[in-house]
Amino acid sequence: MEQESITVSVLMLSYNHVHYIRQALNSILTQQTDFQFEILVGDDASQDGTAQIISDTAQNELQLHPVLRPRNIGATRNLYNLQMRARGAYLAYLEGDDYWCDTHKLQKQVDFLMAHPNYIGCTHRCRMVDELGEPHKSQYLSWISQKERYTLEDFHGFVLPGHASTLMHRNIFLNSDGAYEAIITMHPLIGDRSLSLLLASQGAVYQLSDIMSCYRFSHTAEGRNATAVAYTHNTNRIREDYDYTKKLEAYAFQMLGVDGGFSAHKKSLFVSAVWAAFKHPNTESFQIAAQILREGQPFDYLFALPAGALHKLREKHKQGS
Repeated sequence: MEQESITVSVLMLSYNHVHYIRQALNSILTQQTDFQFEILVGDDASQDGTAQIISDTAQNELQLHPVLRPRNIGATRNLYNLQMRARGAYLAYLEGDDYWCDTHKLQKQVDFLMAHPNYIGCTHRCRMVDELGEPHKSQYLSWISQKERYTLEDFHGFVLPGHASTLMHRNIFLNSDGAYEAIITMHPLIGDRSLSLLLASQGAVYQLSDIMSCYRFSHTAEGRNATAVAYTHNTNRIREDYDYTKKLEAYAFQMLGVDGGFSAHKKSLFVSAVWAAFKHPNTESFQIAAQILREGQPFDYLFALPAGALHKLREKHKQGS
């Protein structure tokens, strides 16, 4: 496949997705397009047979290129390596436990981006499903923007233009000579916030109204991706989130020359730390709350506590927890 003939590079991250990888791959391979696309699958040293399924599928699919890691390198380094390998004019994403539910997804997004050169990317709606593929009782994700036109002003330090399985954007990594490695790999597991900031600093992202992908969301470890499991069960997650946020903020200001609205997320993290400290009193929660308060704007953070606590109760109700 010649470089100039590839319109889209589909990048898939997989790790111990043996129960779901076939469906994920099939949802890509059955895409109906009037252009050629390649599929790069980075398997991060799965231990459950996922890599074998990928290899077997690739034997009959020339457009599928497995990148099987001999050792685990982490989700963001896995992602960045695929981004640097990609040859398409556009990049699309899918994790090995999610899947696309519209065979014209790629075509619709390419058509939009070709017709609207002023947009850096586009997303679409997604459906949340459980490990069996049944619709989840809640279809609400607090960290996903519902706006049709997403810009840097909507980022607020953590809000994404769409779920990863919905995103297609212009390939900013072509001929970038590693210029974006620092932002993509600054957290070992979470890269979507970094990528959203990077894209929003270069243009707007449009959200199509079509539901074209399914995000496998579950309260069981088997039904969630490795990143979600590791992050949810990490007792230091608020501190790690705060450290990650500060790194992103510094990069945004020093390298991209933009604000990024990080103060809103830091305020939210302060509320989360106080909330955690009262629910499960421990030294770590009090320490990180004190650190955020000390390094931020104390009056604004303290003033945000009542409304923040009420917001958390509403979020919990929306998620059906």
